[in-house]
Amino acid sequence: MEKSFLPYLMAFMWMSFLLLVGVWLRAKVRFFQTYLVPAGIIAGTVGFALINLGLIGYPSPEGWVTLQGGDFGMVSFHLFSFGFGIIGLGCFSRHTKGRSLTLIKGALWIDLLFWMFYGLQATVGFGVTELYARLTGSDITTATGFLAGFGFAFGPGQALSVGMSWQNDYGLADCISMALAYAAAGFMVANFVGVPLANWGLRKGYATHGAKELSPDFLSGLRTPDKQVSACHLTTHNGNVDTFALHFAVACTVYGLGW
Repeated sequence: MEKSFLPYLMAFMWMSFLLLVGVWLRAKVRFFQTYLVPAGIIAGTVGFALINLGLIGYPSPEGWVTLQGGDFGMVSFHLFSFGFGIIGLGCFSRHTKGRSLTLIKGALWIDLLFWMFYGLQATVGFGVTELYARLTGSDITTATGFLAGFGFAFGPGQALSVGMSWQNDYGLADCISMALAYAAAGFMVANFVGVPLANWGLRKGYATHGAKELSPDFLSGLRTPDKQVSACHLTTHNGNVDTFALHFAVACTVYGLGW
């Protein structure tokens, strides 16, 4: 039983627990609301502290076993890839009838912007890293500068998965730590530069479809009872197969085909 459960499912359980902690902190702490820090980032920050203190792990007959960063990296790699792989499935729902082409165009436009900004950020990241190495004589692996694009444009999951691949499969040093550093810097810029800039734009009325102030439920991250909406429709009979199981099976099939 223990071998079938560890370490990745235990890592997934810790991620789930910490996400609940992040949701609670976002709803209670004004600082996180002011800068719109996502619950996942709060959870990751708390987890970062706990894992470095050796508190993230599980009990065993031999004592407390700490989980390693690579255990979470493997889970994150598949979850992020899984999520990106199913973005386009909603374009073909009957609930989006008449808007499918618009949604497909939007998905393609987002994809184009992602890769455009990745290319720009990766080029700048490599240039700065190469310049730093030449000026200081550092033995830093300058190729890690390319990871800046993943950290800023794609986030920690993609940055970590690519960094792990480069370091473990190709022997490039420092890729994992540099990838996570870029991802952390990307979120710092987004939260402490991007959010105040967006709030300034709202106050100035530059947002075409937005109010001048963010709603309380947007700030807390939890909807009040009067603003709660139905999220889905049951499309299968539970005597046959659960709707979530069907959706999960479709998503996993798409992920497998994509691989």
